[in-house]
Order: sequence, then structure tokens, then C-alpha cells
Amino acid sequence: MFEPPKEIVEQSFESALLPILESSLRGGSLLEISKSAELFKGELSFIKALTKKKCLVPILMSIPKCYEPKQHQSIFELLKVLESTSKIFLSCLTGSVSEKLS
Repeated sequence: MFEPPKEIVEQSFESALLPILESSLRGGSLLEISKSAELFKGELSFIKALTKKKCLVPILMSIPKCYEPKQHQSIFELLKVLESTSKIFLSCLTGSVSEKLS
């Protein structure tokens, strides 16, 4: 079974990968997501792949303050915001469907 090298977490902190993902998730209103659905789906697939290896999960959490650029919100925090936005959106859709069925 593949085990990523331990250095990969530190290299991820130093790369442009996290700021790019964070920027995408931060600007991820449902309208923006719908415009770039395939890209967003790919980003979520990548994030999901990171969660499959326990040693890579720190990449999704708050990174140490010694890295540049400074992180405003972790990927985990940004996903939580998207989760609540999505729940509100889905409840509106469900409410609309329920009202039409009544």
C-alpha cells in the first residue's frame, strides 16, 4: 500500500497548492460553483483523496504561521462554510418542491 513521504505535508505548506484551493473555496458561492462545476468537482475529489491518508490530513487544517502567504481560513473551515450554504440552498429547494406537491 502506498504511503506518501512525510515531507509531502511540509512541501504542501510551501507550495501554491493551498492558496489556490483556499481561494477557490473562499469564492465558492453556489453561483460560482455552478459556472465551474467540473473544476470544483476535481478540487473536491483531490481534497477527498487527501483525507484517505491520515498523514495528509494536516494539509487541510490550519497551517503553521511561519508559512507564506498567511492563511486566512483552512480548507476544513472553508468546507464547513460551503456545507452550511449548501444546506440552506437545499432546504429552500426542498421547501419549494414540498409546497408544489401540497
